[in-house]
Amino acid sequence: MKIFRCVRLLSAAALSAVLLTTGCRGSRDVLSCVDPVIGTSGHGHVFLGASVPYGMAMAGPVNGTDEWDWCSGYHYQDDFMIGFAQTHLSGTGMGDLLDLCIMPVTEDYDLGAQCDKKPEACPWLNHFSHADETARPGYYAVELKDPATRVEIAATERTSLYRISYPDAAERKLLLDTQFHIRHDVPVKTRIEQLDDSTFVGYRFSGKWVADQRLFFVMKFSEPVKRHRYYDYGERTETAGDTVEAVSVRAQFDFDSGDEPLHVAFGLSSVSVENAMLNLEAENPEFDFDGIVKAAEEKWRKKLSVFSVKAETEEDKTVFYTALYHTMMAPTLHSDVNGEYRGADLQVTKKDFNYYTTLSNWDTFRATTPLYTIIEPQLTEDLQKTMLEHYRVTGMLPVWTLWGLENWCMTGVHSVPILVDSYLKGYHAIDGEELLDAVVKSMNQTVNNSRRSLVEYRKYGYVPYDIGHESVTRTLELAFNDYCVAKLAEHLGKTELAESYRAHSKAYRKLYDEETGFMRGRSSDNSHFREPFDPFFSTWDRAVADYTEGNAYQHSYFVPHDPQGLIALHGSGEKLAERLDLVFSTEVELEEGRTIPDVSGVIGQYAHGNEPSHHMAYLYNAAGLPWRGQKLARQIMKELYTAAPDGVCGNEDCGQMSAWYIFSAMGFYPMNPISGEYEFGSPAFDEVSLALPNGKTFTVKAINNSDHNVYVQKVMLNGMDLTRSHIKHWEIMEGGVLTFVMGPSPNKALFSVGE
Repeated sequence: MKIFRCVRLLSAAALSAVLLTTGCRGSRDVLSCVDPVIGTSGHGHVFLGASVPYGMAMAGPVNGTDEWDWCSGYHYQDDFMIGFAQTHLSGTGMGDLLDLCIMPVTEDYDLGAQCDKKPEACPWLNHFSHADETARPGYYAVELKDPATRVEIAATERTSLYRISYPDAAERKLLLDTQFHIRHDVPVKTRIEQLDDSTFVGYRFSGKWVADQRLFFVMKFSEPVKRHRYYDYGERTETAGDTVEAVSVRAQFDFDSGDEPLHVAFGLSSVSVENAMLNLEAENPEFDFDGIVKAAEEKWRKKLSVFSVKAETEEDKTVFYTALYHTMMAPTLHSDVNGEYRGADLQVTKKDFNYYTTLSNWDTFRATTPLYTIIEPQLTEDLQKTMLEHYRVTGMLPVWTLWGLENWCMTGVHSVPILVDSYLKGYHAIDGEELLDAVVKSMNQTVNNSRRSLVEYRKYGYVPYDIGHESVTRTLELAFNDYCVAKLAEHLGKTELAESYRAHSKAYRKLYDEETGFMRGRSSDNSHFREPFDPFFSTWDRAVADYTEGNAYQHSYFVPHDPQGLIALHGSGEKLAERLDLVFSTEVELEEGRTIPDVSGVIGQYAHGNEPSHHMAYLYNAAGLPWRGQKLARQIMKELYTAAPDGVCGNEDCGQMSAWYIFSAMGFYPMNPISGEYEFGSPAFDEVSLALPNGKTFTVKAINNSDHNVYVQKVMLNGMDLTRSHIKHWEIMEGGVLTFVMGPSPNKALFSVGE
């Protein structure tokens, strides 16, 4: 089978030069097993910088390049920076945030320079070497070259802190840029005001991906500002006085010369300057840089230490723990220390729980949020409350939220499976009847239907290609969402409602084409499929796309809720497995115009770099040929996850790429994310122990495991043989030992299909 990596592989020498961790073999500190550089190259789009788990503040470097692979602000191929921003996204396919970009300098510059979109024209651009970067959970540092300046960054939940060491005898200055934006964020109103000789406050309002993003801040220095300059970027003129208000602003702050590092602290808030100050006073009041780093490291250590992994190589452990680290970059905290936040209706609300944003639901419902139901009970409950509160003020459950606001990105309504999954697993932080009302109304919306196609879906029983865009993907995903509604209704004793939505969940059948074996776009008069048909074709042009960010191979098997129905369409489990074999083995070099960068990390036509493919290896279990999936799951882990900058083969997508690996490395995966069952695959490690929130321990052991022994011979739970192909959620939460016996050849009689 031919493997196409999404980017070129680094040489062994280059790899050894860029791994920033000290190594974790034999180490008692799990932090040494995390390399934050992994995923910063290729299409990974991963955040590099300082943060705490699920924190609002994500402070780190900005290259300034306005291209797709710089969605996080930083990409490993660049050797220059234009500054350091206080907010970032991690692993997304669209760029935003990067608010309040600062840069230490030693001379005066033209503050009207065209730095946005053109970093090479930015006069304060500074180069660096990756050999002079240090990154670990909660800490980032870099040595800039000219002028030779060391920038160190730390963070709390809602604040960031910098320690900047200037060259000896140099003038010490700092630039603040509110104009810089990347791809999907444009400032519309900005204010900076001097409160005292070391404190400045203000706000930055912006819009594009979301309509009215409001960020308030306080910026406090460890020493007095000797002089400041304001520049109105829109009017292209310097502005005198202590306050400036304009569309976008740049500022320069000058300090006395000295040998001591300059400390810069930011407090952030979506509510007000006053709340930003409250956040700073509560979390970061004294410029205690080493103390902030130590506290952040303890938070990361506590989160990461829930897993204990025995692996053959240091690289394998690094891949695992870095993946776990990446699952905690999102969602991000949106509420302040006093419980206030600015909600989706732009009103300020106060709650007694942590309100979260950066909800990339199209990605994370598949494995990330199911992982949270095992290891993050408080976060799971807070997400329930967050999503329901969003529904209360907007009339619809969230689709994709950024800075608390809806951006309607991607297809489906996948807060539905997230909420139903956690509720069925016993998380009842919200009322079941209100939840049922929310999922039903959200699945029957008439607003914004050009992005959801719910009106067309309800009218025709599928989304016709000549009326709705991305018709196949939308139909399959909405059918799955309907299944989730049915499961919740059934759980709550609403039998008639459950039967109705279960019938809706069969909508995928209307798109199956027996002649080609693919799900295809069907016309509104139900007379024909779209022609011409090219199963390899994918495009971002929604007007002509039947599949979202992929092609017919990658989307035709998204029926995780009804694999037996999918098997019936194909005629048998063997025939479905043959179709899946084609997905993994069909090798076609797709020329420009027939594919998009999202189709990455491919094995044949399987595209692991994007989420619609993620369940496919586990569909072989339902087809009755689990050994085929076992081999493929191990292959994906081994070849598409590495401890290199390009070690994530596609957009990391707020934890989903990493959550797939964490589950699969343990030997199971939530193929149907709301079933409460995890399908067996092929464990990557000799032993993985999980310290459960309830105080129990769940351990996975793999006997005779090796790169050659990828096939499961036998599975035991607490010493008892299992003949079914999955483990149940409650069995994991009870603790105990799951044992795989591995071998070099398939055991074709291992599992009883359907048990």
